[in-house]
Amino acid sequence: MATPNIVGVTTITGFTTNFTATTASTSYVSNANNSNSILKVNLISGSHIAASGTQYLSVGINNLAAGAGTTTWILRNVGIASASSLVVTDKASSFYLTENTSLVVQASAASGVDVTISYDSIR
Repeated sequence: MATPNIVGVTTITGFTTNFTATTASTSYVSNANNSNSILKVNLISGSHIAASGTQYLSVGINNLAAGAGTTTWILRNVGIASASSLVVTDKASSFYLTENTSLVVQASAASGVDVTISYDSIR
């Protein structure tokens, strides 16, 4: 089914997911094919949690659900200094994940960056 018309919304459910990014490009938010919903990504932020040095963060959108398909990078290998955070996107620059797309995150080192993603599922 096609992504729903958001003028005729019946349900909006908010979600927040927190995780420590890994060195593998991993899907943390996915909009399945035929979900009958659109996901509005409101916030992506990364916080440097390693003891020292610079950690690097990459965030992308895949053209298939569950991290499959081809990645288009929103940002790629952007450095986060020790004891700092990076706001990738916020309410002013939110974007939509249509059906059969996913959001992937990757860090330069395991256990180096905590990530928070806040999004709405709109039906």
